[in-house]
Amino acid sequence: MKRITLEVDDETAKAWRSISSALRKQITEAIGELIIQSDKKIKETTLESHLQDAGTVAGTNGLTDEGLAKLLDEEG
Repeated sequence: MKRITLEVDDETAKAWRSISSALRKQITEAIGELIIQSDKKIKETTLESHLQDAGTVAGTNGLTDEGLAKLLDEEG
């Protein structure tokens, strides 16, 4: 396990100190999962954005869906 630091307001810090270790573990696991899910979503969004940008550039340069299909047929 690696340790990270989160900045929270005073009320949250006080509540954290007052809860049981079992609840702290559950919260820690939930936060970890949330971070992982958020990271995956950001990466997926970034990939989709790059693919859309590539499609836009290809279209601007004259490559249509039909032209791409023709190129793929020639390759196959």
